[in-house]
Amino acid sequence: MSRSIVFLADQVQDVNIIRPLLALARQHTEADVMVMATSMFFGRDGTGLWQMELRAICGRLGIPVFECASAFEAVQLLQGSHGLLIAAAESNAKAHEAAHEIFSVAPSSFLRVTLQHGFECVGFLHNAAHDRAHGRSAAFNADVICGWFGDGILRSVGPWERAKLIITGPPLLLPQPDSGEVDDAFSLPRVIEALMGESEVTGEQPHRRPAPNKHMRPCLICENLHSVRLGSAILKSGFLAQFTDFAEEAPGLGLEVWLRPHPAGRYTDIKGVALPEGVKKSSRPIYREDLGRFRFAVSAPSSILFDFIVAGIPAAVWQDEYGEIDIRNYPGLPVIRKAEDWRAFAEDAETKREALLAEQQAFLDGLAIPDNVEGCYVNLLKSY
Repeated sequence: MSRSIVFLADQVQDVNIIRPLLALARQHTEADVMVMATSMFFGRDGTGLWQMELRAICGRLGIPVFECASAFEAVQLLQGSHGLLIAAAESNAKAHEAAHEIFSVAPSSFLRVTLQHGFECVGFLHNAAHDRAHGRSAAFNADVICGWFGDGILRSVGPWERAKLIITGPPLLLPQPDSGEVDDAFSLPRVIEALMGESEVTGEQPHRRPAPNKHMRPCLICENLHSVRLGSAILKSGFLAQFTDFAEEAPGLGLEVWLRPHPAGRYTDIKGVALPEGVKKSSRPIYREDLGRFRFAVSAPSSILFDFIVAGIPAAVWQDEYGEIDIRNYPGLPVIRKAEDWRAFAEDAETKREALLAEQQAFLDGLAIPDNVEGCYVNLLKSY
């Protein structure tokens, strides 16, 4: 019976989480590594971007990708083998039902592992909106759940799940693999740009995104408008109204505004939200984005705030003016509530930059992330 490490891809954002683990599995084990992608994964990938990203990294590493349309097909793929079955998102939440079902029927020869897939994450660390939508905790069919933070920070892990919890740290802190490129007119980067509206794939020279204006300071604003955190129309319109006002004022402040839709929700794309003139879109996978070029970033509560902090960019969390959005999981970060707060933070990002970054580092240090995240994941991949 061969030993296998099987990764399950169900949500489009799973690709971002499992990419570095695929490379670690190839580098540090002799196991047969494969990816099972659910039909839901392909259905959720409206642009085709994420299946191309998945096939690119798997192609480079020599890892096969199989599509499974049901839990029955998943079991057929797993029969006759043993090892690890790893999901980036699996719980009894409605959005995770495909992975949850596959874990419920997986052969007992597999150790089932669920990863924390975001900073605030169902079953690991909730905000008030998560509690309202999913309850104060969640149930996993996994044998092991891998959390990002120690010292009791993951307060939403249920009492019945705590014996399963190990602290491995965020996959963001793992070495990021290079997907490689194909040298022809239809290379992966050009196709991605076409799908995200950044170029046209033809036999001619593609239309590239405009070169950055050297006289303007780029900043990145992230919309997470599909999230349960911003579930009401009032919260959505409040964010968009403030963003629009700031974006219209930004050129006069010497700022070049970039908007980044959440890769799964893509609210402003899908809803066709009209953006102020001059606003540019950041739609590439986060691991392909040069975050260091931005002078500061603003987002409603989202895992991307953690990406900014790790990248050393001053970051502020957006909260509605009346404090309905729960931001308790981001203590010490600057908070933007009103129109004037946007301007003030943009100025502080220049004049108080070192102080902002020091406060962010203190926030990061307080999360009790393991010192050797890579070693934690390598040990997991070598286990069972």
